[in-house]
Amino acid sequence: MLTGIPFSSMTLQIVKPDGQKLKLFDANETLTDLNISDGTTIHAIDESQKTANLYEVANVETYSMTDNDYKERKGTVRDFMRQNKLGKYNPNHEKLVPKEEMEIDLLDKQVGQRCIVKIGDPQEWKRGNIAYIGETDFKPGLWIGVEYDEEVGKHDGSVNGKRYFQCKDKRGAFVRPHLVETVVENEEALEL
Repeated sequence: MLTGIPFSSMTLQIVKPDGQKLKLFDANETLTDLNISDGTTIHAIDESQKTANLYEVANVETYSMTDNDYKERKGTVRDFMRQNKLGKYNPNHEKLVPKEEMEIDLLDKQVGQRCIVKIGDPQEWKRGNIAYIGETDFKPGLWIGVEYDEEVGKHDGSVNGKRYFQCKDKRGAFVRPHLVETVVENEEALEL
């Protein structure tokens, strides 16, 4: 198998540190002839049409799988971790994550901020507002209470009879700080 660009289909572009662009057309020219200095970039351009479409991601066939399909699949890394009780599948995992690490994840987060909860596939990420930050009685460690925009949550802001924040039923959830990313409204509009 051959890889790369055949010499006959290649054009070299030289970009000097000052931004000046030169094309190397004469195969007999050397880098010394072109007065190459530190900071110069040499770019090999494929002039054939064979690879032109590879730069367009839409033209490349891809495979995707939903998070639920992957969760059910056997022989995956997730399946291995679950069977061997590693990472988040370890019942003692919460105790293994240092509190300082969770606090670092909280530095840029405040109650009232817009956020995205990044669990599963990007299509499954959920949007909402941060409604609570802190420790809870139901599990050790630091948690972020989120009021989701849609009914994709688990509760109304209370767990086991204790109220942490107020929201409509099925709009509240608690997630670990590293799964929450804050966004500003105009960033959120750009992502849609």
